[in-house]
Amino acid sequence: MQDDLEWRSEVRSRAQASVQSHTSEFLEGTQTLWVEFTALFDERRKREKCSPTKIYNALSIEINLSSATLATFYRHQRAPQRTSLDKIEAWVEKENKKKDNSIMISNSSRNNNFLSSGSRNIILDGNNENNDNDS
Repeated sequence: MQDDLEWRSEVRSRAQASVQSHTSEFLEGTQTLWVEFTALFDERRKREKCSPTKIYNALSIEINLSSATLATFYRHQRAPQRTSLDKIEAWVEKENKKKDNSIMISNSSRNNNFLSSGSRNIILDGNNENNDNDS
């Protein structure tokens, strides 16, 4: 008969083996792609306030992959085939370009607002110092 400590240890090791069997080890490049994909996925889900299933379905159309493939990849259960990874990578690059363009436009409009909000130009040079003494 097992004592309590042995039983707990065995249960823990079985649970760890079970968890490990449900996740997949990705190669470094695939792991990087997975990190970027999940970040974009989560960001979009938060922005659109949708369920994961709705986002999988929308991305399925955009990326031209099955929603099951996207869900499996998102959950880190299995690395998709190379052709699927290429499609996911192209989508990630496209989304990152959109973000970069959005940031540049945002910064540009912020700079324009700053320049147009100042109606007077102030030139600072050595002559501007101690103007109080001139009176």
